[in-house]
Amino acid sequence: GKAGFLQIHMGVQGKAWKKPFMEILQEMKIPFSQVVFTHVNRSPDTLDEFMEYVQAGGGVDLTASYTPAERPGSLTVRDSLQRMIRAGAPLDRVTLSSDSNATRMLPDKRSKYLPIQTLFQVIRDLWLTGEIPRPQLVRLVTENPARSLGLGRIKGLVEPGKHADLIILREPFELDGVILKGKWARRDGQTLIRDPF
Repeated sequence: GKAGFLQIHMGVQGKAWKKPFMEILQEMKIPFSQVVFTHVNRSPDTLDEFMEYVQAGGGVDLTASYTPAERPGSLTVRDSLQRMIRAGAPLDRVTLSSDSNATRMLPDKRSKYLPIQTLFQVIRDLWLTGEIPRPQLVRLVTENPARSLGLGRIKGLVEPGKHADLIILREPFELDGVILKGKWARRDGQTLIRDPF
């Protein structure tokens, strides 16, 4: 009962992959909605190349940890979203991810650990500035990824019949609680369930 899903990691030559992948998808009649290209904010050119893919119903993922200082030529999530909004690209097929505990080689050859918390920090910063409409911002990390992964029937929104996955925030945007499938994982600022992932 799970959806078929393919996430394609965009390398340095990612733009060159678009044409052959589009030909494969069209020939095999695979819906664009089942294929997500990630790290598309690797460069302005890469992001621009995939705007029409989003407009045609395909999904893209922005990497929260990208900053031009650490990855020269990349776009921050803020800059990427503003660029997409200006271009009229729908944000309902856009997701954000943290790069999930990866490490990155910095220009000065030091290695940097990329914690999952980076995603929360980017969302918090964007929420507090109010530069991106807040309903659209929240969907990037709730409804959009659930739908993209084929889990929209049980996750992504607070509705009857869906998992009770919630985060509870204190003003201005501080994590206070986490509920997973209706059970407390963090409550009153204390973590109750620890998991390596």
